[in-house]
Amino acid sequence: MWPATIVAVGAPRNSRPSNGEFLDLLADSAARKVIEAAGLGDRFFHRTGHGLGLEAHEDPSLDPGSKTVLEVGMVFTVEPGIYIPGWGGVRIEDDVVVEAGGCRLLTNADRSLRKVPS
Repeated sequence: MWPATIVAVGAPRNSRPSNGEFLDLLADSAARKVIEAAGLGDRFFHRTGHGLGLEAHEDPSLDPGSKTVLEVGMVFTVEPGIYIPGWGGVRIEDDVVVEAGGCRLLTNADRSLRKVPS
Protein backbone atom coordinates (compact mmCIF):
# COMPACT_ATOMS: atom_id res chain seq x y z
CA MET A 1 0.00 0.00 0.00
CA TRP A 2 2.75 2.48 0.94
CA PRO A 3 4.82 1.83 -2.23
CA ALA A 4 1.80 2.50 -4.45
CA THR A 5 0.99 5.72 -2.58
CA ILE A 6 4.58 7.00 -2.73
CA VAL A 7 4.65 6.49 -6.52
CA ALA A 8 1.13 7.93 -6.95
CA VAL A 9 1.95 11.18 -5.14
CA GLY A 10 4.75 11.86 -7.63
CA ALA A 11 2.86 10.84 -10.77
CA PRO A 12 1.02 14.14 -11.40
CA ARG A 13 4.27 16.14 -11.35
CA ASN A 14 5.60 13.98 -14.18
CA SER A 15 2.49 14.19 -16.38
CA ARG A 16 2.76 16.36 -19.48
CA PRO A 17 -0.08 16.66 -21.98
CA SER A 18 0.82 16.99 -25.64
CA ASN A 19 -0.94 20.36 -26.05
CA GLY A 20 0.99 22.00 -23.21
CA GLU A 21 -2.06 22.44 -20.99
CA PHE A 22 -1.78 20.77 -17.62
CA LEU A 23 -5.30 19.83 -16.58
CA ASP A 24 -6.15 18.97 -13.02
CA LEU A 25 -8.00 16.01 -14.51
CA LEU A 26 -4.64 14.79 -15.84
CA ALA A 27 -3.13 15.16 -12.37
CA ASP A 28 -5.92 13.11 -10.80
CA SER A 29 -5.73 10.48 -13.53
CA ALA A 30 -1.95 10.06 -13.18
CA ALA A 31 -2.20 9.32 -9.44
CA ARG A 32 -5.30 7.15 -9.83
CA LYS A 33 -3.68 4.95 -12.54
CA VAL A 34 -0.76 4.08 -10.24
CA ILE A 35 -3.09 3.02 -7.44
CA GLU A 36 -5.35 1.08 -9.81
CA ALA A 37 -2.31 -0.75 -11.28
CA ALA A 38 -1.45 -1.86 -7.74
CA GLY A 39 -4.94 -3.41 -7.49
CA LEU A 40 -6.10 -0.84 -4.93
CA GLY A 41 -8.26 1.45 -7.07
CA ASP A 42 -11.38 0.67 -5.06
CA ARG A 43 -9.56 1.89 -1.93
CA PHE A 44 -8.87 5.38 -3.35
CA PHE A 45 -12.21 7.14 -3.06
CA HIS A 46 -11.46 10.85 -2.68
CA ARG A 47 -10.01 13.58 -4.86
CA THR A 48 -6.27 13.67 -5.54
CA GLY A 49 -5.82 17.23 -4.32
CA HIS A 50 -6.99 20.83 -4.22
CA GLY A 51 -5.77 24.38 -4.59
CA LEU A 52 -3.98 26.24 -1.79
CA GLY A 53 -4.25 29.95 -1.16
CA LEU A 54 -5.93 32.07 1.47
CA GLU A 55 -8.03 29.07 2.48
CA ALA A 56 -6.80 25.56 3.21
CA HIS A 57 -9.09 24.02 0.58
CA GLU A 58 -9.61 26.09 -2.57
CA ASP A 59 -10.35 25.48 -6.22
CA PRO A 60 -9.30 23.80 -8.30
CA SER A 61 -10.33 20.40 -7.06
CA LEU A 62 -8.15 17.70 -8.58
CA ASP A 63 -10.80 15.07 -9.20
CA PRO A 64 -12.02 12.87 -12.06
CA GLY A 65 -14.74 15.31 -13.17
CA SER A 66 -12.69 18.49 -13.33
CA LYS A 67 -11.51 20.17 -16.52
CA THR A 68 -9.70 23.14 -14.98
CA VAL A 69 -6.50 24.15 -16.74
CA LEU A 70 -3.76 24.63 -14.16
CA GLU A 71 -1.97 27.91 -14.78
CA VAL A 72 1.53 29.13 -13.95
CA GLY A 73 1.61 30.31 -10.35
CA MET A 74 -1.18 28.06 -9.07
CA VAL A 75 -0.31 26.16 -5.91
CA PHE A 76 -2.09 22.92 -5.07
CA THR A 77 -1.84 19.71 -3.08
CA VAL A 78 -1.34 16.23 -4.44
CA GLU A 79 -2.52 13.82 -1.76
CA PRO A 80 -3.61 10.40 -2.95
CA GLY A 81 -4.61 7.95 -0.27
CA ILE A 82 -5.48 4.29 0.09
CA TYR A 83 -7.85 3.22 2.86
CA ILE A 84 -8.81 -0.22 4.15
CA PRO A 85 -11.98 -0.36 6.29
CA GLY A 86 -11.35 -1.60 9.82
CA TRP A 87 -7.59 -1.18 9.46
CA GLY A 88 -6.50 2.30 8.38
CA GLY A 89 -4.70 3.72 5.42
CA VAL A 90 -1.84 5.62 3.84
CA ARG A 91 -2.04 9.19 2.60
CA ILE A 92 0.94 11.24 1.46
CA GLU A 93 0.65 14.94 0.64
CA ASP A 94 2.85 17.13 -1.51
CA ASP A 95 2.40 20.81 -2.20
CA VAL A 96 3.41 21.91 -5.70
CA VAL A 97 3.49 25.09 -7.76
CA VAL A 98 2.84 25.20 -11.50
CA GLU A 99 5.75 26.73 -13.42
CA ALA A 100 6.36 27.18 -17.15
CA GLY A 101 8.25 23.86 -17.35
CA GLY A 102 5.83 21.85 -15.21
CA CYS A 103 5.22 21.43 -11.51
CA ARG A 104 7.83 22.18 -8.85
CA LEU A 105 7.72 20.34 -5.55
CA LEU A 106 7.44 22.61 -2.51
CA THR A 107 7.35 19.82 0.07
CA ASN A 108 10.62 18.76 1.63
CA ALA A 109 9.63 15.83 3.81
CA ASP A 110 11.22 12.51 4.69
CA ARG A 111 9.54 9.74 2.68
CA SER A 112 10.77 6.78 4.67
CA LEU A 113 8.19 4.42 6.08
CA ARG A 114 7.84 4.61 9.86
CA LYS A 115 6.04 1.91 11.78
CA VAL A 116 4.24 3.08 14.88
CA PRO A 117 4.04 0.45 17.62
CA SER A 118 0.49 -0.58 18.42
